[in-house]
Amino acid sequence: MVSRFHITEKVIPEMYQRVRAKVLELLKDLPHIVITTDIWTSDSSSQSNDFISLTAHGITATFEYKVTVLKFCHSMDRTQDISTRWDSTLQALRRLLEQRVAVQACLPRITCKAELTTEEWIMMEKVVNIYAVF
Repeated sequence: MVSRFHITEKVIPEMYQRVRAKVLELLKDLPHIVITTDIWTSDSSSQSNDFISLTAHGITATFEYKVTVLKFCHSMDRTQDISTRWDSTLQALRRLLEQRVAVQACLPRITCKAELTTEEWIMMEKVVNIYAVF
């Protein structure tokens, strides 16, 4: 029977090195690459099924399209607020206000149940102005 130590210390590191070598070999034949990221979410179950990937795309000298996933993560645990840093909420609100135009442009394209009203945006600006004093 194979031990946990053997899997974690031998098999996985060797597998990682083989895959890494293949990816590096693929990338070296690409004079230029484009890096993209994709995020998938699923509302089909009670569990959160979030995924994010980082992908490299390129065309070889012979015009052959190549693509490889550089990184893939399951179930992202996003930190929305940091209780020990009182200004993390302020920073999040400031960033949301900075991105207001983009947020409002994207919301109709996705199935979002919560959309901020004009009054809520105004209230957010007032809250930021009050918190900014501290």
